[in-house]
Amino acid sequence: MDLSTDPAVPDRATAPQFSDSAPGSATPDILCAGLDLVFACPFNSQPHGAETMFANAGNRFWPTAHEAGLIPRRYSANTISRLPEIGMGVLFLPSVDRDAGTSGKAKVSARDITQFNDKLLRFRPRACAFVGKHSASIWLQRSPARLQYGRQPQRRDGIGCEIFVLPPTMTSARRYWNAEPWHQLASWIVDTRPWRF
Repeated sequence: MDLSTDPAVPDRATAPQFSDSAPGSATPDILCAGLDLVFACPFNSQPHGAETMFANAGNRFWPTAHEAGLIPRRYSANTISRLPEIGMGVLFLPSVDRDAGTSGKAKVSARDITQFNDKLLRFRPRACAFVGKHSASIWLQRSPARLQYGRQPQRRDGIGCEIFVLPPTMTSARRYWNAEPWHQLASWIVDTRPWRF
């Protein structure tokens, strides 16, 4: 599915952007009003800035997003701050105590959830896609074992956007890999509104 040459898409290069760091994180959210899709990510996975998001060798995020038709190939980790041009953004949710290491328990406050929800309500993206089950399970208040990848039937009260959970893309999560939910997300966006790029 290659929709990156649609001439009808408006230029969003000058769209007003809002950048606000998640508590305890140096990584800013990438948000503006009127987005089609926001990728929701755990804050501890990107301690060095948005430019490093999914940039590690072997991470499947960018190749998969390109192949699914979600993001044109001219966008990559180096141009992630320009995602609002094509109606996409990034929102971080604190999910793991960084000091506890990979075996750390979830450590999210009610304030963290409130701030995350406030941003969804303020900017009102059409869809929010959690990359991995961990943050999604905290936000949806469900066990990861009970969550299925793809479009979710459950929403949080008052949050109107569609919710998707996507398989994680890092090398260490290869056993969970399945590209189909990514294609499902791309198809939903295409089917429900004219594509932006």
